[in-house]
Order: sequence, then structure tokens, then C-alpha cells
Amino acid sequence: MILSPAGRDPRSLLDAARAVQRIAASTALRAGLTAVAGLVIARWLAADAASLRGAYAELASHFRCEALGLPRRVPRLWYV
Repeated sequence: MILSPAGRDPRSLLDAARAVQRIAASTALRAGLTAVAGLVIARWLAADAASLRGAYAELASHFRCEALGLPRRVPRLWYV
């Protein structure tokens, strides 16, 4: 997942995003976040899809709120 926070330095979001990832991560999930060239790059590795989906949902919700000022939730399409 690559996110570009509108009008913000992505490094300002990294500490909070890393905290979100630590909470979402289990022993079966490995995750990393980096800010490069104005983008935030998130990487995940897990043995099962449920762990990946949960981590992605947590981070996407966080960025939606912090970077865009929208309510903290996953995209509606995920509920279809």
C-alpha cells in the first residue's frame, strides 16, 4: 500500500502509523513503514490473509482520519 497524504509531510504520520501497526500486528504478522519521496510505503508479510486484512484495515482507517480528516473506518466496499 502506498499513500500520499494530501499536503502533508508523510514523515509526520509515521510515528502514529507505526503505533497503529504495533497494535494490529500479531506474532504471525511482520510489518514495516517508510516515508520515501513524499509517500508512505507500508509492507506486510503474514501466513494468513485475515492477519493482513486486519493490519491493512487498521492502517487505512488511521490514514483516512489523520491525512484526510475523514471518519476512522475502512472503505464501504469492504462491507459488500
